[in-house]
Amino acid sequence: MRVILASKSPRRRELLGEIFRTFDIIVSDADESLPEGHTPAECAEIVATRKGFAVAEEEGPCALVISSDTMVELDGVILGKPESAEDAHRMLAMLSGRTHNVHTGVAVHYRGRCFSGVDTTRVEFRTLTDAEIDEYIATGEPMDKAGAYGIQGLGGRFVVGFCGNYDTVVGLSVSLTKKLVARARICDRYKPLNKKEKKERIAAIDARLAELYPDAECALKYGGDPWRLLVMARLSAQCTDARVNEVSKSLFAEFPDAMSMAEGDISRIEELVKPCGLYRMKAANIKDASAELVARYGGELPSDMDELLTLPGVGRKIANLLIGDVFGGDAVVCDTHCIRICGRLGMYPEEEKSPEKIEKILRELLPAGHGSDFCHRIVLFGREVCTARLPKCVECPLSDLCEHINRYNKEGK
Repeated sequence: MRVILASKSPRRRELLGEIFRTFDIIVSDADESLPEGHTPAECAEIVATRKGFAVAEEEGPCALVISSDTMVELDGVILGKPESAEDAHRMLAMLSGRTHNVHTGVAVHYRGRCFSGVDTTRVEFRTLTDAEIDEYIATGEPMDKAGAYGIQGLGGRFVVGFCGNYDTVVGLSVSLTKKLVARARICDRYKPLNKKEKKERIAAIDARLAELYPDAECALKYGGDPWRLLVMARLSAQCTDARVNEVSKSLFAEFPDAMSMAEGDISRIEELVKPCGLYRMKAANIKDASAELVARYGGELPSDMDELLTLPGVGRKIANLLIGDVFGGDAVVCDTHCIRICGRLGMYPEEEKSPEKIEKILRELLPAGHGSDFCHRIVLFGREVCTARLPKCVECPLSDLCEHINRYNKEGK
């Protein structure tokens, strides 16, 4: 197996030498700009992943590519590499007498998959004088280092203590890298299922779920009214079905059909749906969608996917739910349970989270006409057995059909 370090850093080269005797160096040309809307720790992991992906894409899936990125953070502000001596002085003066965080993200790309994580160490500086800072800058050491110092060099004399891993501050967490490499190399021991095997596997899963949950019913109690299912499905985003069922009682008592909702007072609708969260957007969506139904379809729900997707607040998840439950069409509802569980079962990599991609994959694998009932049963199974944080693998009725158990539990994960 060819191992590649996607970094020119001599410090990372030395640290990776603790894991591998030999490896190649290929410098990544990835975009290292900071992604918006993420914490400093998340930024370190994202940039590390970008670096590795750029090299892995060129070198092919058989190379194990390791990449890393380090962020120095003080009070939520990221201190990158200094652009000038003055910038280095500014950073070191900020760190003087303070405790800051060093986040090192690591990514391992192998066989088309990415395994990533981040390690954080807290570092405490003693109080520095301007003369000390200028003397250190004159050595040139700070100029290529995040936060303008290197703990392994002359900058180490500024550090009075740290909580975490020393190598994380240097630039590559050895313990995290070993963990990610071990996860990646599981790919060598367990061959993914081919398409024929996946079809056979999911057919067996579908049959067993039908035995476990013979009544494949929607958890939203909409009373057979298509418009009410549309409204309740929109309210269910980031909200439990149980709460939506409860909130809908008072909502439909005041607004029993599309016409009354379309003509309803938006502030009153907001007040009624507030317990479901994101209430302003949801209230606007259900009012506007109701108005569209009345104006364009006489209050009747269209059965065409493309037409449903034109309604405010309706995405493929809701449209599939409506097509399957209302019109009996072949539908695949990719909610969080479906995405999580079908990945664990081996239908696609567990890291895959795109609903659009997963819907396409499952449509090709599921028996014709079984999609809607399968997805309802997966929701029940996900709530009772295959939960997000602590799945009940030992007592799972699908354990003999599960790739997650084959791939990880046999390795003691």
